[in-house]
Parts: sequence; C-alpha cells; structure tokens
Amino acid sequence: MAQIDTLMVEPEKDFRDLYKRAAASQFVVVGTVVRMDGIGERWTKELDERIMAANDLSVALAGTLYSVQVDNTVCRQGDFRARSSASSDAPKTTYIFLPKNEPAWVDGQMREVLLPGERYLLFLVPLEQKTLDRWIKTYDLDPHRPYFRGEQHARGVVLLKAGGLGVLEKVTRLCDAVRPAEVIQKLVSLQKLEAAGDPILEKEAREAREKLQSAKAN
Repeated sequence: MAQIDTLMVEPEKDFRDLYKRAAASQFVVVGTVVRMDGIGERWTKELDERIMAANDLSVALAGTLYSVQVDNTVCRQGDFRARSSASSDAPKTTYIFLPKNEPAWVDGQMREVLLPGERYLLFLVPLEQKTLDRWIKTYDLDPHRPYFRGEQHARGVVLLKAGGLGVLEKVTRLCDAVRPAEVIQKLVSLQKLEAAGDPILEKEAREAREKLQSAKAN
C-alpha cells in the first residue's frame, strides 16, 4: 500500500515533507535538461558471448544519461545544520543516469522522469559509491562527472510548470530562512516563516526549527 500512496500526488503538486526532502539532498537546484544520450553497455568478451548465445543484441544493457545545466542552487545540505560549514554551489552541469533495465519502482518510489528542454526543481542526492563504481564499469561512464539521483526518485524531480512553480516558491522561502551562517539567525528566520500565515510553510519551518534547536542543544 505504501508504494501506491506515493503516486497519489504528482511531484509538481507535492507540498509534503519539503523540509525533510531538502535536508536529505546534497543540493536543491533549478536546472534545465540540455541533453539526453543513450548509453550502451561497454563492449567486453563477456557481452559478446552473451549476445552470441542469445543471438540477440537486445541482451546488452543500456540506459539514458541526462545532462542538466544548473541555473541556480536553491540550498545546500549544510544550510540545514546548526553548525554550518562553508559549502559550494552545485556543479554547473550535473548528470542523472537511468538504466533501461531498472524497474519503474525503486525503493518503493516511482523512478525519475525527465524530458529534454524542460526546467526542473531538483532535490539531488549523490549516487552510492558502490552503484557508481558498477555503472562506470558497466557503461563506461566518465568517472570525473558528478552523478546524482532524485531524493526519493520521482519526488525529487519537480517540473517547473503550473503547480511546480508553487513548490519552488515554498522551497525557496524555506531555504532562504536556513541560509544564514549563524544558528540564531536561522532560528529567528524560521520563526518568522512560521508566523507568515502559510499553513504549509508553518509546518515545514517548525520542523526545521525544532531539528536545529535539538542539534544546537547537543
């Protein structure tokens, strides 16, 4: 039932858990998909034998590599910490790789959907090193590029049209509130956001404030 529930709200209309999703992301950015490339499995003797045995080229693995031009970094994971440390913006170009053989559901969430030329609010989490190493070897991906996935997959990819612009507006206000370097300033900004009259941001700002206060006490 949990898997079905995740589809009840499209990412562009999903105002739930904005604080949790942003704080779990290495970067929250606005970016445009500027390129989409089909990537095939690196040719090896093992792949050649597999194709020969099946007499079918389609047994070779494949995937799609999306190149995303980052227009601006909305917030960084460090912004949500009580003891902020200097952190840079997201790379100017980031990459999302989706294997063709990956199921439509990943870890209980629908996987990302991206379209070339479209602009998105992206909650970005880096690939696990184990997965990245395997994909570099299998697909001969460039190991020097920064690869990410969406936080909670499809929930981390918000198309910036219609409802998606509302999600961007609320996430931006939340991120602005936690951007100050000093925790006292963060708490003051979050209290103001709580009192601003927006019921969604009231909840999200309160949760962010309580987490910061708990971290500050420890």
